[in-house]
Amino acid sequence: MIELRGVSRLLGSGERVLTVLDGVDLTIPGGQFACVVGPSGSGKSTLLGLIAGIDRPSRGEIRVAGQDFGRMSEDELAAFRGRWIGIVFQSFHLISTMTALENVQVPLELLGDLDARARASELLERVGLAARAGHYPVQLSGGEQQRVAIARAFVNQPSLLLADEPTGNLDTKSGEQVLSLLRQLRRDLGTTLLVVTHERSIARLAERVITLVDGRVAADGPAEAG
Repeated sequence: MIELRGVSRLLGSGERVLTVLDGVDLTIPGGQFACVVGPSGSGKSTLLGLIAGIDRPSRGEIRVAGQDFGRMSEDELAAFRGRWIGIVFQSFHLISTMTALENVQVPLELLGDLDARARASELLERVGLAARAGHYPVQLSGGEQQRVAIARAFVNQPSLLLADEPTGNLDTKSGEQVLSLLRQLRRDLGTTLLVVTHERSIARLAERVITLVDGRVAADGPAEAG
């Protein structure tokens, strides 16, 4: 599903170059639940942005679902992302002027799906927010906003779901609810799930944990039990 070969990301120019990722090789098969962990500044979010096609590597190759990102234009990447990839952010990224239902509809409307409203309503019901469909983000709690964001990410039934610190802004109970939803929807749809997190309690639930240190893969294997 995901293949990275010798991927590096450099920032700056001349003598002031920061190596954010350094020669990363990584393969994640379809349907796997993997977590990326590591200290702050290790390159976790940068890695996710590259896999999403939001950013470009300085060196190396990235393939997702057999598509070579290096051969795709920005428009082609955006179209691919809209059909194949769902993204959940720590800060929700909901549109403040749209209701919960309208926020969930957006990805399908961009694809011209005539059944967008019905599908969005179904996803809101699955995340337990059918009664909040007409509410705006400011009227929702942090946990509810993240559940709306999850419904939006899954509404187009993506093959790949990327989550960047999805519980980072939530209290413990809301975080557990959000993680449970991610895992349940991933199982139901057979989606590949890649989560960036600093929380070991989340990483222990994954099938695989990838540890980044100074932009390199320092460890890669099954999650620790317990």
